[in-house]
Amino acid sequence: MKFLLLLIFVAISFVAGYLTEPSLRLQLTGIPADFEKTEGDPKPKVDDEIPFETNPVVPTTPPTVPPSDPGAPTTPEVADLNPSDTTDPATPVVPETPQTPAVTETSAPPADPVLVMKASLASGQISKFTAAQVLEWEAGTSPETIDGETYQTGTVTYQAETPFGTKNLPAKALIKDGKVVRWISPKSGMQIE
Repeated sequence: MKFLLLLIFVAISFVAGYLTEPSLRLQLTGIPADFEKTEGDPKPKVDDEIPFETNPVVPTTPPTVPPSDPGAPTTPEVADLNPSDTTDPATPVVPETPQTPAVTETSAPPADPVLVMKASLASGQISKFTAAQVLEWEAGTSPETIDGETYQTGTVTYQAETPFGTKNLPAKALIKDGKVVRWISPKSGMQIE
């Protein structure tokens, strides 16, 4: 009995699809159901389409001027675009500015880590804590090498709400060229966002 009902359902679905297909085709594709290609329809031929590789655009060359005297060159000369070599008085000559000698970078005295850390927090570089939450600021005593890079460091202790209550947590600032590159946890080395 169930198999017979399934066959009847499939048959009804087939008839409904066959009857509604022309109107659905027009709605979905915009092509009427009675549209069929005939032999007279233009079909694109392979010969009509020329790919770019087989029909490249050939650049045109300027025509050569026949020489007026036998010793003249046969190809046209290209004008020199260097303004200092032109003899045309209408062309303005731009004077060259003297080159200043390159300044060698001397190692500037390191910036105060506490001031750099305060500027970093004021700019909103991290969202984990703010300057108002900081209880203690401490400058690092010597540069540290972390991941192959040498940084000046500073440490802060800030107060934060944790699932275990209010805790005092440390954070270390890695400072290079007077800016905090990133904040990390001193214990795990993980970056603080």
